[in-house]
Amino acid sequence: MYISDVKVTIEQEFDEILPNVYDRRHFASTVNEVFDHVYQRY
Repeated sequence: MYISDVKVTIEQEFDEILPNVYDRRHFASTVNEVFDHVYQRY
């Protein structure tokens, strides 16, 4: 699995579970924060 695959997977999962109230900017910010956390920890 590549690093980009991890980010795509986070985006796909969040797209399914986050409410529709998230606009694209907030969605992208949330995905990036989670990806950064995962990348730094693992």
